[in-house]
Amino acid sequence: MKGLIVNADDFGITEARSRGITHGANIGCISSATVIVNGLASKILPQLLLESKSKLEFGIHINLTEGKNYYYDLLKHRTTL
Repeated sequence: MKGLIVNADDFGITEARSRGITHGANIGCISSATVIVNGLASKILPQLLLESKSKLEFGIHINLTEGKNYYYDLLKHRTTL
């Protein structure tokens, strides 16, 4: 079976984009999304998903250039074996 996967990037970067992705998934235009975990609107994603009528599939968007930089936090707490 062949199908088309329509992936929406940057889910969580802004509230408007996240709501648009959720709406697109609800009407069947978007089949998956990549979550940007350090985006400005990442904290509202659970609520948007609870309100959603879709079964959106997710991936993680690794982001090193925008939003909160978690890389340096990881380096500060890294231990050596």
